[in-house]
Amino acid sequence: MQHQCSLCPYFGFTFDELSAHIIRRHKYQKILIHCSACGASFKKVDTFRKHYQRQHFKCIITDSTDCDGTDTVNDDASVVQSDNCADLSKKQEALFLLKLRAGHRLTDDALADVMLATKELLKSRITLGAVPNEAPTDDLLAVDSLFDGLESNFKQEQFFERNFSYVKPIAVKLGEREVLRKHCGKFVPTKRNAVGYCVPFLSQLSALLSMSEVQHCMSNLSDLSDCDNNLMTDIFDGTAMVRPGLEGHEMSHLSFSMYSDELEIVNPIGTHRKVHKITVFYWTLLNIPPAFRHKLHVIQLAAIGKSRDIKEFGYGSLLQDFCSSLGVLHEGVSLPISGFGMHTYTGSLTMVLADTLAAQFLGGFNESVGQAQKPCRMCEVTKQEMREIFFGFNCQARNEEEHRDRMSYLRNANKKAVKYFSRKWGVKGVSILNDIPAFSLTAAILQDPMHVILEGIARYELRALLHSFVKEQKYFTIQTLNDHIRTYQYDSNCRDKPLPIDSSSLERGSTLGQTAASMKSLIIFLPFLIGDAVPEGDEKWLNYLRLLQITLLSISAVASQRTVNSLEQLIASHNFRYCSLYPDEPFTPKFHYLIHFPQQIMQYGPMRNHWCMRYEAKNGFFKQKRLFNFINVPKSLAYHHQRWMCLSMLDGSGQRSQTYLYTGDEVQEGVLVDFESVKDVLPSSIPVTNEVLVTHHICVHGIAYDLGSVLLLSFHEEPEFIKIKQICVVANAKFLVCIYLHILEFVKHKNAFHVQPSSDTITVNVQDLIYKWPQIVHEGDTDMVMLYNCDEVWAL
Repeated sequence: MQHQCSLCPYFGFTFDELSAHIIRRHKYQKILIHCSACGASFKKVDTFRKHYQRQHFKCIITDSTDCDGTDTVNDDASVVQSDNCADLSKKQEALFLLKLRAGHRLTDDALADVMLATKELLKSRITLGAVPNEAPTDDLLAVDSLFDGLESNFKQEQFFERNFSYVKPIAVKLGEREVLRKHCGKFVPTKRNAVGYCVPFLSQLSALLSMSEVQHCMSNLSDLSDCDNNLMTDIFDGTAMVRPGLEGHEMSHLSFSMYSDELEIVNPIGTHRKVHKITVFYWTLLNIPPAFRHKLHVIQLAAIGKSRDIKEFGYGSLLQDFCSSLGVLHEGVSLPISGFGMHTYTGSLTMVLADTLAAQFLGGFNESVGQAQKPCRMCEVTKQEMREIFFGFNCQARNEEEHRDRMSYLRNANKKAVKYFSRKWGVKGVSILNDIPAFSLTAAILQDPMHVILEGIARYELRALLHSFVKEQKYFTIQTLNDHIRTYQYDSNCRDKPLPIDSSSLERGSTLGQTAASMKSLIIFLPFLIGDAVPEGDEKWLNYLRLLQITLLSISAVASQRTVNSLEQLIASHNFRYCSLYPDEPFTPKFHYLIHFPQQIMQYGPMRNHWCMRYEAKNGFFKQKRLFNFINVPKSLAYHHQRWMCLSMLDGSGQRSQTYLYTGDEVQEGVLVDFESVKDVLPSSIPVTNEVLVTHHICVHGIAYDLGSVLLLSFHEEPEFIKIKQICVVANAKFLVCIYLHILEFVKHKNAFHVQPSSDTITVNVQDLIYKWPQIVHEGDTDMVMLYNCDEVWAL
C-alpha cells in the first residue's frame, strides 16, 4: 500500500515513513491529513497516528513484513539531503520567523525576544553534554550563526522578497496638509504628507499565478462555465462575459472583480469613533472556481489608506497602479510565472462590488443618494417615480457615453453649475475607473444582495412587521419570540443564529440589531419561529413571505431563466404591496435597486457569486491585528497582510504550497465495514475493495453533508427530495445512501413542503449532484423542507 501525503508529492510504502514525513515537514502547518487506507481526514498529526494504530494496526504489520530489507528510494530522500545545505537551512529559519510574525501576529520586540531565547535554549542544551574547557563544537558554532542576516525587520523583509513569494507594499502620497507641531515650546505650522499603501498589482498577480492549482484552473477554464440542465453556476454563464475580441484567447484571458469598503480597526467610544477608520480595496481573480475564489487568502489586497485622507484628497493616486496595470493587461503583457516560465495574458475588470456609498463613490455618482433627483446608478428613474415603477424593463438605463460626458462637464463647470447638475443627474465627478478599458461605470458596478436586502430592506420591513404583530395585533409577545429564537433547533448548516430582539428596536425610526449573517437566518427561520401564531392570509405576512423568497433566490448559488422570471414577479408584487401596507414607512432607494436584480443575474450569473459577505469576513482579518502604535496604521496593516499572504502561499518546507486553494475533503472518522455488507447499496461499477468507511459527516468543497440532511435531487414540475441515511467512502469517492421523501403538500404559510419518508432508496455520488447544497429542514410535529440554493421557488 502506498501512503500519499495530501500536502506535497511525497509518498511512502509504510505508515511510519508517512508519519515521519508529516512530522518533519508539516507538523506546524495548518493541514488536513487524509488516511490512505479509509479516506478519513484529521487536522492533527497525533489524532491521525492514534486513528491509524487503532483502525489499521493489521496494515502496519503487513507493511513492515512486506519490506525485503532493501533501501527504499523516494522523492523525500533528496529533500533530506538538501536540508543540509546552508541556503535551505536559512530558508527554514526565515520561514520560522515568518510564521511567528504573520501567522501568530508577534510584534518586532516579541520576535527579537523569541530569536534570542531560542539561541540561548539551544546553547544550554548543547553545553550540558560538552566537556569543560573543550573547543566549541560544530553544533555550538551553528547555534551562534542562527538567524544571521535576519536580525532586523528590514533584513527579514529583504530575505522574504528574494526567496519567498512576498510582494512588498509601496507607499503612495495622497496629498499634504498643514498641521501644528510643537517646536521649542511653540506650535508652528508644518506640512505633513498623507500616505496610503498599494500592493503592486502585476507582481502580486505573478505570485498568484505561480501557484500550481491556479495554473490548473487557467488550463481548465472551460470547466468554469457549466450550463448543464440550463443552470447558471458562475459569472461565466452570464451574457456579460461574452466580450468581442476575446475569441481564441480564452485560455489566457483573466477576469477580475474589485471591492471597496471602510472598516474601523478598533472599537472606540464617544469622541474617538472613526478616528482610525480605514478604507481598503481588494481584487479577486475570477478564473478561480467559485468554491475557492472567496477564501480569505485568495482575496488579494490592492490598496489601503485612511478614510479621512481618501475623502479629502481622493483615491486617484492610491489606485493608480491598479488601474494602469489593468490598462496594460488589456493590451496583453508577459509575466514571469515562477516554475512555469514566461506567459502572456490579457485581462479586464469584470465587475465592482461595494456597499451603496462606496459603489456610488467609485462610479462618480453622488454618495448621498437621498439628495439626488436620480438616486440609481443604473437607470434614470427619479425619486418620485420609484414608488410607481416596479419592473426593470420600464426603467430607462443610464447611457455610458452620456454618463462620461456628464462627469467631464462637471469637472470644468463653475460651482453653481456643479451643485445644480450634480443633484439633477446624481453625478458627482470623474471616477478613476473611467480610465480602465472595457469597463462600464453604469452597468458593471453591481448591486449587492447583502447590503440591499440583509442590511437594508429586511431591517425596515421586519421591524415594521414585528411592530405590527407585537404592538398592534398582539399575536405574540417579544418575550415569546426571543424564547423561540433561543430554544429553536436550527439546521446544522446555520452558523449564525438570530440575536434576541429588544422591544425598543421595534419602535419607528429604530433598527433591528442583527448582523447581515444573523439577519439572513432570521428571515429564513421566522416562519418556523412564529408562523403558527400568525393567522393565515395576513397580508403583511404574505408580503414578508415574498421578501423571503426574493432573498432565497438572490443569495442562491444556482440560477436559471426561471429565477429571473420569478424574481421579476415577486419584486414587483412585494414593492407594490409594501407601499400600501406600510404607507408611513420609508421607501428607500434600496427597494428600487431590487428591480435590477433579474437583469444582473442574466448578465453575471447567480448573485451568490457577487455578494459582499466574504469580503466583509476579509475585513475581520485586519481587525484581529493588535496595534500598539497608531502613527501609520495603513502601513502596519498592509505589511502584515502581505506577510500573511506570503505565508499562505508556502508549505511547511518553504516551497510553494500544493494545497493553496483546497486541502481536500473533510471526512469524519467512522466505522470500517466489509465491502460485502454494503455492496448492495453501492453502484455496481465500484471496484471491489476489502473495507469501506461508513461515517456520519463529510465536507466537500465547503459543503457539509450529515446524516439526516435533505437534498434536492431534481426540480422539474415539482421538487424531488432525498434524505441521507448513510455515508460511504470508497477509494476517496463519497456516496450518499438516501431515502426518497414523499411530498404531501406545500404549506404556503411557512413557505415549506410537508414531507414524509418513503421506503424507496437511492445511492448518489456527491460529484453527480445537480443541487449540491442541503435544504432547510424543520423537524417538529411534521417534517418541513424549505427550498434553498435552488433556481426556483413555489410562487405565492
